[in-house]
Amino acid sequence: MTKKNKTPNSIWVLSGALACIGAGQSTIFILIPQEIRSLGFNEFQVGLIFSISALAWIFFSPFWGRLSDKIGRSKIFMLGIIGFAISLFLFAGIIKVAQLYPISLSLLFIMLIGARLINGLLGSAVRPSAGGRIADITDTTNRTSGFARLDAGWQFGVVLGPVAVGFIMLLSGNNILMPFVS
Repeated sequence: MTKKNKTPNSIWVLSGALACIGAGQSTIFILIPQEIRSLGFNEFQVGLIFSISALAWIFFSPFWGRLSDKIGRSKIFMLGIIGFAISLFLFAGIIKVAQLYPISLSLLFIMLIGARLINGLLGSAVRPSAGGRIADITDTTNRTSGFARLDAGWQFGVVLGPVAVGFIMLLSGNNILMPFVS
C-alpha cells in the first residue's frame, strides 16, 4: 500500500471519540431507566424521555452535517462531544438531586427531557462531522475502511460501556453519578 493510500491515523482518534459516545449511550440505556422508574415514573414516561432525545438526534444530524461542511468538521465535532458530555453529567446530576431532595414529578420530567434534549440537539453533531472528516482524509481506496473503523469505535464503546460501568459502580459503592464523571 503506498503512503497516499494508507488510512490516516487520525481515524483512530475519531474512532476513540465515538467509542466514548457509544459507551455513554449504552451506559445511559442500561443504568438510568431503573433509576428513573424508582423516582416514580412509569415505562411510558421513561420511554418518552429517551424517544424525544432520539427524535432530536434524527432531525439535527443532517443540520450538523451541513454546518460542518460550511464551518469545519473540528468545530462541530467538538461542540458535539462537549454537548454530549454535558448532557450525561446533567442527566445523572438531576437524578441524583431528585433522589436526595423532593422535586415534583412534573418538574423532574421536564428537567430530564431537557437534559436528554441537549444530548439529541448537540450530541448529534459528532457522527456527521466525524463522517465528514473521514471523507475528507481518505480517498476511494481506503474510504470504506475509514468508515468501518469509525463504526467499529462506536460499537467498541457500546460493548465496553456496560463493563466499565459495572466496575466503576462496584468501586464507588453504587454511586450512580460516578460513571458519568469518571
